Amino acid sequence: MLIVALQDELGKYAIWNTVTDEFLGVNLGKYEAVGKIMDYKGFNFKDALERVDNPQSFSDIAKQIGI
Repeated sequence: MLIVALQDELGKYAIWNTVTDEFLGVNLGKYEAVGKIMDYKGFNFKDALERVDNPQSFSDIAKQIGI
């Protein structure tokens, strides 16, 4: 599962892979994040964009990595 989180008020995103416990990207722009999701999960553009437009809290990633 991927956690797509908004990092800050500047609109940067982080993507955490809960299966491999690693980041797929950090400090990503909106469409960079969409591309990463499409590459990893094989989502179409519409579904990947929906994930980015509805991000989870960055605290969800922090919980996964023990911060």
